[in-house]
Amino acid sequence: MPSARRRPILAHVETSKPTAHRRCVPGRAGLAGLAAALVVAACASTPTVSPNVATTFTVDVGHEDRDKAWQAEAFFPRALTVNVGDSITFTQATNEPHTVTFNPPSTFPDPFVEQPDHALQANPLVFQASPADGTSDLAAPVKRAVSFDGTGYVSSGFLGKPQDTFTVTFTSPGTWTAVCLFHAPTMKVTVIVNPRGTPRPMTEADYRAAAADQVRAAQARAADLLTSLRVPDPTTTSGGARSFVVWAGAGDAVQGIDYERFIGGERLSIKAGDSVTFDLSRNRAKVLHTVTFPAGMELPGRFTQVTTADGGSGLTINPRVVMPSPASPAPFDGKSFTSSGLLVTGGATPQTWTVTFPLPGTFPYRCLLHDAEGMVGTVIVRP
Repeated sequence: MPSARRRPILAHVETSKPTAHRRCVPGRAGLAGLAAALVVAACASTPTVSPNVATTFTVDVGHEDRDKAWQAEAFFPRALTVNVGDSITFTQATNEPHTVTFNPPSTFPDPFVEQPDHALQANPLVFQASPADGTSDLAAPVKRAVSFDGTGYVSSGFLGKPQDTFTVTFTSPGTWTAVCLFHAPTMKVTVIVNPRGTPRPMTEADYRAAAADQVRAAQARAADLLTSLRVPDPTTTSGGARSFVVWAGAGDAVQGIDYERFIGGERLSIKAGDSVTFDLSRNRAKVLHTVTFPAGMELPGRFTQVTTADGGSGLTINPRVVMPSPASPAPFDGKSFTSSGLLVTGGATPQTWTVTFPLPGTFPYRCLLHDAEGMVGTVIVRP
């Protein structure tokens, strides 16, 4: 199980609710009523913005704890009411990729599309911004801004770095829903747009307080999930070798909680001859992971640039990430790059991968897709 320090920690959230007004109290008794009223009026302040003045609200895209162990796949807050002319700045809050997409296709597109040669190409409908801005570098900071009248397909494209932003200005009244195409349909936010001049029901400070409450609720759900993740005790074969199980991530899509950790395997001590099975079955949604022992070799990049069939440029998941290595299972010798390849829940690919360790040593491993979030571990093999 993860150590206590990996328990979800609420960070960088506003915990005090704003007050609508602040009053100054006269310091000297006996002031005339009119004078007192003037003092109070002069000192009064309110965060409310006139409904006739355009304002900008903020929404956090996802949430993660300080060590990135768990991800809340949700928008914070989950609903807002604004006016025509107002804007919402969606700010990427995690290292887990997201999109902010209005009017998505009726059937949510897969982030990766299998090609005739079985390569997995990044789906342009998910990864690229709409309207297109000509940017294809996933490592570049994202600072996009668009207008939205309720029609047409509007999307941030790939948001993968904290502080990436996508600002949407609303030009027509209506009720709109945006989703994250990586985590649809459960990760969504509702925006009600009223005509210009309509009194707003909540201020930006009110929404930040509501977002903080929702993060706390997600934290509680994450803690409950972690408590339920008991790792099975090892079993022993007739020859005396033991077989261990490590959960390769865990999550609940309905509640929008995702643990990106090797649960029970962050520092696992076994004996030579034992085996470890990495199991994705605790992920209640479609997720992709690898279990990769680099053995001192250079790590492969996640994506490679390719030329598409129409002569354009596209991205595919690096074949060294997708394909198992070696192609046929073999005991881990501690010296060769060894990987499960892509493990996917709910698909045709395997959801478990077993490694036998015949030799003593200390062997670090990682998920090549989520190592930046801290999905790494170590197997210590004793003689």
